[in-house]
Amino acid sequence: MPKVLDTNVIIRYLLNDDVKKADKVESLLKSKDKLILTDVVVSEAVWVLSSYYEVPKRQIKEWLSSLLILKNVKANKSLLLGALEYYGRLSVDWIDAYLISFVLESNLKEIYSYDQDLDKVKLVTRKEP
Repeated sequence: MPKVLDTNVIIRYLLNDDVKKADKVESLLKSKDKLILTDVVVSEAVWVLSSYYEVPKRQIKEWLSSLLILKNVKANKSLLLGALEYYGRLSVDWIDAYLISFVLESNLKEIYSYDQDLDKVKLVTRKEP
């Protein structure tokens, strides 16, 4: 039966600030256990890493992408990897990157928003209500 990963487990592993815990998480990630990584946990991890630990966007993208590509991790992989790509490459916040990826993954073209950062992606048309 699959098990859900919480943000604090991901953070301990990525930061390796508690070696004992990080080693246990690494063993779990290398196991054959089916693990679920939710969109909310990824979002919280981005927020904690960027705001509290001040980890650069490109490092966050690399770290979280490396977790998402693990075969035993079940997640909304395409959407989250796309969001991480936009987050790491563009000057947009995580939620904007997630929304851009969601729109594109859903084969949509438009998003209602007052946030002009969304105009940075030409494949998405931002409209104001």
